[in-house]
Amino acid sequence: NQWLQNGVVRFELPFKVVCLGCQQSIGAGTRYNAKKSTTDETYFSSKIYEFQLACRNCQHEWVIRTNPRDRCFDCISGVKLQAGQELTTTTTAALEDPSHSHGGP
Repeated sequence: NQWLQNGVVRFELPFKVVCLGCQQSIGAGTRYNAKKSTTDETYFSSKIYEFQLACRNCQHEWVIRTNPRDRCFDCISGVKLQAGQELTTTTTAALEDPSHSHGGP
């Protein structure tokens, strides 16, 4: 088991990103082997995890962290969200208040 031996997990990108090393666009759903570690930070009792992975094109290192407060991931270094991938306030409101959903009565 890679996780038990080396701390390596299979990580799937949850959104489109751009590598800051080669400026290549990488689609959501692309899978990588990533080194998973915990940070010293917590959000209430939730641990914050950090994933270290490398671009397949240029081997530039990326760091992505969980963000339990906003229920998403944060791009820490080496990578940025592709334009148009930001959460809108309408989407955020729908996540926080079920009455905003469009799922019938």
